[in-house]
Amino acid sequence: MKSHLLIYTLLFFASFGFSGCSSSDDLSTDGNSSAGRAVTFSAETSLSKKIAYGNANAGSIPIYWSVNDLITTYSPQSTSANKSAVYKADNGAVDHTLFSLNAGQTALTWNAGAASQSFCSFFPSTAATFSGAEGSIQATATLPSAQDGASITNAFMAGFKYTNVDPVNLQFAPLMNVLRLTITDAALNTDAAHTVSAIVIKSKETTPKKVAGTFKVGYPSSSVSSLSASSFTYDVSSATGDSVLITGSALSAVTSGALTVTAYLLPQNYGSLKITVYTNTNKSYLSKTAFSSTPFAQSSMFDLSFGNLNGLADVPAVYAKVDLGCPAGGSGTTPLYFAESNLVVEKTATGVKGYIAANSWYMAPTTAANYTSDAVGTKRDLFGWADITGWKTTTVASDYPSATLPANISGNPSYDIARALLGGNWRLPTKDELDWLSAYCTITWTNDYNGTGVKGLIVTGSSNTSVTYDHQNHSGVTLFLPALGNRSETLVTRSQWDCSYWGGTSSLGEAYYMVVDYDYLRFEMYDNIQVYSTLPYFGLGVRPVSE
Repeated sequence: MKSHLLIYTLLFFASFGFSGCSSSDDLSTDGNSSAGRAVTFSAETSLSKKIAYGNANAGSIPIYWSVNDLITTYSPQSTSANKSAVYKADNGAVDHTLFSLNAGQTALTWNAGAASQSFCSFFPSTAATFSGAEGSIQATATLPSAQDGASITNAFMAGFKYTNVDPVNLQFAPLMNVLRLTITDAALNTDAAHTVSAIVIKSKETTPKKVAGTFKVGYPSSSVSSLSASSFTYDVSSATGDSVLITGSALSAVTSGALTVTAYLLPQNYGSLKITVYTNTNKSYLSKTAFSSTPFAQSSMFDLSFGNLNGLADVPAVYAKVDLGCPAGGSGTTPLYFAESNLVVEKTATGVKGYIAANSWYMAPTTAANYTSDAVGTKRDLFGWADITGWKTTTVASDYPSATLPANISGNPSYDIARALLGGNWRLPTKDELDWLSAYCTITWTNDYNGTGVKGLIVTGSSNTSVTYDHQNHSGVTLFLPALGNRSETLVTRSQWDCSYWGGTSSLGEAYYMVVDYDYLRFEMYDNIQVYSTLPYFGLGVRPVSE
């Protein structure tokens, strides 16, 4: 929470919208500026009537400066070589804030005598770059997708004044949509199911809008009597952020059974937003769709409340994906992404859980102990085909899943271990997709992947633009497949020498898999991926894919 000196503009809102206001008590000045004179800046405040940013009082939301807050100010008519400079907020007098030149900066200077000029500011100082001449001034800024829920460094504000009077009394207006979320639950932080690990915010419209990323702010070209967010123009066409992700220590700041976090979204109208609250058990409140009939007005603040976190639904965790250029099904324009790491299944007190472990090759099980122990915390990564528990080690045909194998289990939660344990769109790759990998990707064997000492296969994305789903060259992308070996019953063999991974299709009683292993005739590793079939009870690795 920032406290100290209040910025000139207060945010007023009604019916979910803000409009700027200004004080009628102008600062005294010494008249028109003279050419080449250094510019000084100020902004008004009213400490006696308002409270700190983020708490409404009598229908208004004030914004406060802290001493040493930095702004960048740009003036295209300035006679100084550098048209912008960084200024910091000082204590000033009781009724206003003065900005002094920050260390190492060259002050802005006035243009000729009585001619008014534009002074365009941005907070925070490092968030934007300025460009353009008088009448077409723009600031380009990037709102990050990853936010901490507490800092106001993403509460971007624009300041402006068109004047020839010294000092320049800047007015400021908030630019971003501000979403303040409150979760109320007496059990917050008492266990994993009631501990919030992340909050994800997305646009929920027929054509979803970007909520974060790079955008441009166009400044006024002449005097504005009362500056507000509507005084500026906005261009969000370059933004690429589909979601805002809130993580960090602010999610642990629970007071009296309530957690409040603040998110910032790009300055535009939103028809509706979907907010997903994840707990440490990968469960979430799924369908908090906010104001589906009342748009989120541009540059406005909204307060949203959640009930308790009990009875939340399971949701898929978010895992990193690798784009090798492979089309889903082996042809077409739908991309198929490979998980960055392998599927791991871990024994829990109530059964098993599956997840894609970051850098899973560091813990690749290589001994029978992993396949004979049922102790909680035991991990496995070599599975029989169609075994969604990940825990079977028998050679009984009906366990995988029957004497007559289904032709295709890819995406079927009854048989596909990736879909059953990970949810979402995760699944086993089909034979056609494995064949595409074999035909169009290049491979390199490594005996020491990234200094880990782990052997395995580096797969490089396809450079053949006639077969990639988007007709682009993907040769700059790589995927690592550790040599897990294989398993028969509880015996693990060829670890560090055999890269064998299941597919999701079968034929004539055997299931397809991809493999790169050692050629004993040539005394070296094979130089391409082979696609074979084998009996389903052998334990092989699983590298999930997702569309």
